[in-house]
Amino acid sequence: MLTWELKGKRMKPNTLELDHQSLLDIVRMSAMLFKLSDRFFSQHGVTKSQFAVLMAVNEVGEGGLTQQELSERLVVHKSNVTGLIDRLEKKKFVARKARPGDRRCNVIVLGPNGVKVLQKVQGPYLQEVQRMMSCLTTPEKEGLRNCFEKLKSSVNNMLGKGPKWPLSIT
Repeated sequence: MLTWELKGKRMKPNTLELDHQSLLDIVRMSAMLFKLSDRFFSQHGVTKSQFAVLMAVNEVGEGGLTQQELSERLVVHKSNVTGLIDRLEKKKFVARKARPGDRRCNVIVLGPNGVKVLQKVQGPYLQEVQRMMSCLTTPEKEGLRNCFEKLKSSVNNMLGKGPKWPLSIT
């Protein structure tokens, strides 16, 4: 039977297989959720990215978010947020406003059409989320969130190492 050595520790193929299959399950589920969300949001004339911005800005209220804060919340590069905000601003979904006390910094706030979109889409969206998640019990949902919190911490640690990850094969 083949064994693998990682960090001086012998591992059986079935352990590595479980790790790999678990990671693939996450990737596949993510792809499936993106397909479903594309289907849902296209029916409402908005993209999932646009809706994510509207939800994030709505969560913080009238104080708005800077583009940097928005990029951190959405886990996307700040340059991607700039184009997205430009398109949303043209549709009057959001507006850029000078931050009180610091006119050099803009905050993103909901525009009149953004409020309308949220009023129209948020209810049906949350209903679909509930419908999708109804197959899990409350303890299962809590367990899932705990597992993802652990994974998020591990991935954030890897991201923080920059070019040291992935490990080079020598």
